[in-house]
Amino acid sequence: MSQKDKTLYCHKQPDKLDKLEEEILLLEIENHELQQRVKRYDFDQYKLQEIQRLAKIGTWELNHLSYNLAISDELSQLLFDKPTNMVEISWQDFLDTIIAANDINIKQELIENVIQNGKSLDFEHNLKRYNNEIIYVRHHCKTFYNSIGQPLITVGMVHDFTFEHKQSLELKRRSITDELTQLYNRRHINKVLKEQRDIFIRYKTVSSYIMLDVDHFKRINDSFGHQVGDEVLQKFAKLIQNMIRSIDYASRWGGEEFLIICPNTTLANTVLLAEKLRKGLMKLKISTGTVVTASFGVGEISDGECTNTLLKRIDDALYEAKDNGRNRLVKSRTPR
Repeated sequence: MSQKDKTLYCHKQPDKLDKLEEEILLLEIENHELQQRVKRYDFDQYKLQEIQRLAKIGTWELNHLSYNLAISDELSQLLFDKPTNMVEISWQDFLDTIIAANDINIKQELIENVIQNGKSLDFEHNLKRYNNEIIYVRHHCKTFYNSIGQPLITVGMVHDFTFEHKQSLELKRRSITDELTQLYNRRHINKVLKEQRDIFIRYKTVSSYIMLDVDHFKRINDSFGHQVGDEVLQKFAKLIQNMIRSIDYASRWGGEEFLIICPNTTLANTVLLAEKLRKGLMKLKISTGTVVTASFGVGEISDGECTNTLLKRIDDALYEAKDNGRNRLVKSRTPR
């Protein structure tokens, strides 16, 4: 090698080293950025898992190429009380945990509307856990497709809403229930009265009504105290609940007065029920040994009559029973 070539070589070597060092530095920077992304991803996954755990939300994915179902740890715990590595569940097994709600076939909706027709579906329903415990969930599902319209993957998010749902039902029950007797309160029964009148106007389906009032109730309170008076009302309310049908409505109309609505029932059949209640009340065992009676007014809805007029007519029959000696039943005269 000539002196000139040696000189050129010595000048090129530092340039290569500098370039190599620069490339190594760029790789280190890129590697650092990748590590940071991995850490951020891991942190995001951790946050997502914690959010799901705290919110009681689980997810599932159905792969339409392999038809394999993958469920998250949260959903696995929700359904089986076990982590996913200890659970094997097929798509059909998962469908079998779904219980239809409000006469809606959830399984059919999921297959036809979400998977086949590409709709995003939100619905609420019950799920059956491994131990046959029923939980209430909110469910969101969506399917993703390829460029030619074939389903690739369906994802779902399941939110355990059991506690909140029970609270909501309890609040609703309290809002329509009399606290002492656990019968319907006056506000709710007024709504039922309107519904029954609308049914009669539209379909001419009759309904009948029983209004009753405990006899000498003030005397019971004055003689034995309000605690015994409450006992009488509670036991009579229980008697009513045991004697009426599931389609009937019983309410505490006010004080010691009760109103029973019997949908799709004639006056004659309602009179038979009222008479059974009258005799049953006399057999109630009260702590004081007192025999309790009640007076009854019974009536049937009629054409061209508003609810207030109907109630007044039945209330008049009740007070006719009171005036005629109590512990008896009077049928209301249907207006002509």
